[in-house]
Amino acid sequence: MNSIIIPQYMTITDTNEQFLFCNSSTPHKVIALASTLALKILSENYHWNADGTFRTSPAPSSQAYYIYVWDEYSVKPMVHSCCQNKSQATYTNLFQSLVQYAATKNITLKPSSI
Repeated sequence: MNSIIIPQYMTITDTNEQFLFCNSSTPHKVIALASTLALKILSENYHWNADGTFRTSPAPSSQAYYIYVWDEYSVKPMVHSCCQNKSQATYTNLFQSLVQYAATKNITLKPSSI
């Protein structure tokens, strides 16, 4: 996954908002995306759902990992990520990066359960 180079223009949304919040190095590489609106929605929801897919993950990642929240109508994906492996260090990297990214936007994430 270290060979993946993400151009600057692909790290932001059409409205010039930062979208890529994690592009860590190996051995626990994570590439993760979330908008500011997604962070606000996460901060308002104390119960998150998360799911990793292994068979359908994009090569060369080991898994695609998502964080979802429910609203009154359905489940909504808030965080999209590709992870190099399934180690605890990889998940720690993802969640620490997410919390730090939210903090840079003055958003506090405190889920009661994931």
